[in-house]
Amino acid sequence: MTRRPTALFALGTLLVACALPINSSWAVSSSDRPSRAALVAMVAKSVGLSSVGSLQATTPPLMSLTPDDASLPPHRVGCWSNSLSNALARKPEKTCAYGDLKAKNVLLLTGDSIAGMWLPTFNAIGQSHHWKVVFLGMRGCAPWGSPNDPSFVLYGTITTQQCSTFSEEVARWAIDHRPRAIFLAGRAYPKGRNFDKTPALGPFKVALGQAMKRLRPSGASLFIMGPTPRYSYKTVGLEPKDCLAGLRGLKSCQLAPKALIPSTEATVEQYYNDANRIHLVDTRPFFCTNKKCTIVVADHSSRHLIYFDGVHINRYYAEWISNAVWELLAPNLK
Repeated sequence: MTRRPTALFALGTLLVACALPINSSWAVSSSDRPSRAALVAMVAKSVGLSSVGSLQATTPPLMSLTPDDASLPPHRVGCWSNSLSNALARKPEKTCAYGDLKAKNVLLLTGDSIAGMWLPTFNAIGQSHHWKVVFLGMRGCAPWGSPNDPSFVLYGTITTQQCSTFSEEVARWAIDHRPRAIFLAGRAYPKGRNFDKTPALGPFKVALGQAMKRLRPSGASLFIMGPTPRYSYKTVGLEPKDCLAGLRGLKSCQLAPKALIPSTEATVEQYYNDANRIHLVDTRPFFCTNKKCTIVVADHSSRHLIYFDGVHINRYYAEWISNAVWELLAPNLK
């Protein structure tokens, strides 16, 4: 038995209703957000750090990540569906809107907690570049569903069938409202409860293909957020905070990308990108070089913590890298 289920329930506790950002002293002004090139250069210098210095001087302070940090801006019923409420909001285009609420350009961000992890990024992008961002997510429910039986419990009381129903409702909303772009984000889940593994290439390739087919009638450009490092993948039980707090040593978390990034997801998503069926948003250089990944990114004035658990980036970092992510999106976001 792995420790990943415990981490999932901890995540549910962390996703609380609180404003974005949590502490105004960490607020990210648009002028402080690095460009793509600058961020990649910072990551290259940060993978060899031997110390982060004072943990109260990091951005944000380490102790502020638990339990105060969360991926999502305020919880909205029908937008972020969970065990207690898994029905889609009646008017997601209003209830579930972020970014520039008056913008004519609309994009949809949908998926499981990985999609929620990226919401602060898209919220910032929407505000800066005049996009309305509609967010529709469900815990444990990737946009391509689950390979398990309909009654299988994915998270809390959410079943595979409820996930499928939710995904179908999201697709119907997209077809009816025709956003200009749809961003899929999530994990490729295997059969059973081993959350630290990914399925074989074939099943995930089929599942992702079916999800794209379901969304094609919307006319939207399809994007997929590429996999990010996961410290519960292969290295079960390791969390970045353990390395930061000195329980393991910083170098214990400076691992090779192949040890942290699920190969199934990277391979299948790249396949569909190369086939021009979806645009892969490859953010790996914002976390890793070709040889090592980092859990902190140092700039001229601070050391920015990346994660709030072993899987999800904290929402401060998600907002801070929004300019760099926008540079990846802009060429294909027409």
